[in-house]
Amino acid sequence: MWLQILTGIFLILHGMVHWVYAAPQEKEPGAKPWTVLTGRWLVKKVGLDQSTALKLGIALMILATVGFAVSGIGVLISQDWWGIPAISTAAVSTLFLALYWDKMMTIGVVLNIGIIMLALFWNF
Repeated sequence: MWLQILTGIFLILHGMVHWVYAAPQEKEPGAKPWTVLTGRWLVKKVGLDQSTALKLGIALMILATVGFAVSGIGVLISQDWWGIPAISTAAVSTLFLALYWDKMMTIGVVLNIGIIMLALFWNF
């Protein structure tokens, strides 16, 4: 039971942590909020304009937050369907991390793989 509670809370928090990318980055002097979404390779190398990159990033962050919250609530109330939003949201989160890549995001990819494995193989 306690493992189920911890897993549900973890999923909810994992979704919320995506919003840390809305904060200014300390390593960039004079950085403004959202610089992770407007200053990455998607904008610099692909040529996507900052406005579109920002909107796409915010949409993916919202999907990740809501999806992991739904999945976490599903775990907390012992619903068998919790794995479906967990797997699909882990895929959305990994897409977000790939599009706005920074080496610190490696941990997110590892966590997303763990979430997929958990959803596929864990019966509570």
